[in-house]
Amino acid sequence: MSKVTEIPLGKRTKKYRFFEMLPAILSYSMIILLFLLSFISPLVGSVYVLFIVVMMLVKAVGIAIRTIQGNRVVKNAMKVNWRKRLDDFSNPEEALKKIKKNINNTYNAKEHIVNLENIIANPSEYPKPSDIYHIVIVTMYDEGLETMAPTFDSLLESDFDLSRMIIFLAYEERGGKQTKQNAETLYKKYHNSFFDMILSKH
Repeated sequence: MSKVTEIPLGKRTKKYRFFEMLPAILSYSMIILLFLLSFISPLVGSVYVLFIVVMMLVKAVGIAIRTIQGNRVVKNAMKVNWRKRLDDFSNPEEALKKIKKNINNTYNAKEHIVNLENIIANPSEYPKPSDIYHIVIVTMYDEGLETMAPTFDSLLESDFDLSRMIIFLAYEERGGKQTKQNAETLYKKYHNSFFDMILSKH
């Protein structure tokens, strides 16, 4: 098992503090270096400024492109009836016949067909959706009940089988006593609505 490094609650070690400060040190060093190079060699300073400008421009363009691509993927995924795709796994043969009669280019449609074919070829290796229990992980720091309650209410309003849903509510110790009380309140109110609800303090 690999060693897990926890964020210390008390005093940090010098090594830990160094790596905490490293991003800020590098950022300030780049600014200080700009003035130093300007005094040492205006030409080198100018090249350095151009390098930073080009680097920031490339980064901005890259972020813009990835944002547009991500937005497009999300919009395409939102058009898919994911519940129907899940139900297809219960009867893959019939679902595959219907899909092949009406092939479309919806998000990950080809991957869905491949999944159905894999299930038909090796049915014993794939459990049916009705046999799977789903864990929903909800994280909480210092949010109030007015913020957290709608999350659980939306799960209750879903058309998914709640008896096969396990809620894992992870709350932060740093949130204090109020956070712990809110987590316990949520547990009392909602734990009977699901197969199980687990509280975990980080």
